[in-house]
Amino acid sequence: VVAFAVFADLGTASSILVNPIADAILTCALFAVIGTFCTFFVSPRWLVAHLIFSVACTVAAAAATYRTGDVDVASLIFRTDVVLLAIAGVPLTSHLLVTVLTDDARSSLLDPLTGLLNRRGLESVIHDVWLLGREEDRCSAVVVVDIDRFKAVNDDYGHEEGDAVIVRVAERLGVHMGRYGVIARTGGEEYLAVVSTSRLHIDALIHGVRRAMRDPDDGVAVTVSVGAAILHASSPLWEQNLDLVTRAMRVADSMMYEAKAAGGNRIVTTVL
Repeated sequence: VVAFAVFADLGTASSILVNPIADAILTCALFAVIGTFCTFFVSPRWLVAHLIFSVACTVAAAAATYRTGDVDVASLIFRTDVVLLAIAGVPLTSHLLVTVLTDDARSSLLDPLTGLLNRRGLESVIHDVWLLGREEDRCSAVVVVDIDRFKAVNDDYGHEEGDAVIVRVAERLGVHMGRYGVIARTGGEEYLAVVSTSRLHIDALIHGVRRAMRDPDDGVAVTVSVGAAILHASSPLWEQNLDLVTRAMRVADSMMYEAKAAGGNRIVTTVL
């Protein structure tokens, strides 16, 4: 890609030399097209190098045209300005557009309150994380976490404090489990994590969620109900034509409701 960009720049510069000098400024407009190519396919450093080269060629072409004495100076300045604007403006505008669209796409995958993935964002990565466990001979697990009696928090302390609780739980889940997989906020007070770790560690990781939520300095103390579905790397289910991720999510959700029905503040797990 870089070689093509360099070839295009040098080819355009060569065409300025071999074509009539009167067409030199117009030929320089081709650098704008090359700049757009560079915006999408090469690094910003190469884009800057292209811009410097193309501006230098355009100025040189304008100077050569001026030396012929066959063109009105005001007209030459106008044409040169238009070409320089196109050379710099088209790729830079394209770069800004790509950046904005990328940021919008990224933000559409995140929960605006907690910064965790939302359901859409989780769907885009969950299968990769799930399969990573098998590839590295680890255990994979889907963990569903739900804040107990969250409605009472909103009723007693207000929605602002309720939002603070949601953010706090999200942050602690991220610290506790984030490096082992991905975490999403899938509902108002519900979170879902997909993690991969060793067989010896998986139980400790899951059962450590409740401890991770505790802090005596919390103004509003909350507990969580946790349900988890675990799949070992040696499980025969891997060989079956099943949507294991969807199955594990449903089972983990069922385990969470079982924990909540038993009074909350507990963890229920199962091995698929």
